[in-house]
Amino acid sequence: MDHECFRYAPLAKRFQILNLTEIFTRFLILIFGPLMVLGLIIGSFFTYKKNYWQSLINDEWVSAVLVFGIPIGIWLISKILIKFFLKWFLKAGKGPLWELNRRTGMVTVWTYPSKFPFIPRGKPKIFKAPFVEFDAWVSIRGDRAGVLNRLHLFHRYSKCEAGVGAVGGATSMPEPCYALWDFVQNYMDVTQPLSDIPIWEAYRHLDPVTAEHDRQTNRPERYWRDMDDDTFKACEREMHNRVRALSTLGRPNIMAEKTVYASY
Repeated sequence: MDHECFRYAPLAKRFQILNLTEIFTRFLILIFGPLMVLGLIIGSFFTYKKNYWQSLINDEWVSAVLVFGIPIGIWLISKILIKFFLKWFLKAGKGPLWELNRRTGMVTVWTYPSKFPFIPRGKPKIFKAPFVEFDAWVSIRGDRAGVLNRLHLFHRYSKCEAGVGAVGGATSMPEPCYALWDFVQNYMDVTQPLSDIPIWEAYRHLDPVTAEHDRQTNRPERYWRDMDDDTFKACEREMHNRVRALSTLGRPNIMAEKTVYASY
């Protein structure tokens, strides 16, 4: 990711599994652990046994080891692996899935064949098209977590998709999807400077339009990197407020004047 190329490649499966394991076991420990301890304490007030805690230790220590020991052990192992073997786990997966190229104005999408055990994966199919041929869509689906919105980028003349929504993930409100779409459009518009966000700061001087904009506005070269924590948090809150205030659906639909959309 730099001032010319924004390429997305998911992490290797081994890191995804390790990361999910660490998160899941930590959730079990922090949520269900205190609840079980609280339940035992409450139970001590309603028991008829005089030696409640002693009998509990004598009779239920095996269950306690299984209930608490296994999640804690798995969590500790995952933490150790992340701390000392992160370089081995933190690898790219099968390869890039899509790329936005600001310099050429092209979008590249890689489609990989299925992987079977002990059989090398075949070469991916590569699809390239100009960015102006892609349309943005926001999908809405509901599950037990509520309503989730996700941004999709589809090629207008085929069924190819650049899964840019993976960057922002699924969100409970559609406005973050609209903001991500604005971010993508701004990145691919070479007549505009790069978005003034931390990830682009190290590359701003390399992009001619952005460098000229910063020169005219006297923007400090290390604006984000030298910012104190309190100011950064204030800027972050301001960004969130600006995202929530987006009125994307109220903008004129320029493409509607030139394109007839049909469901299929």
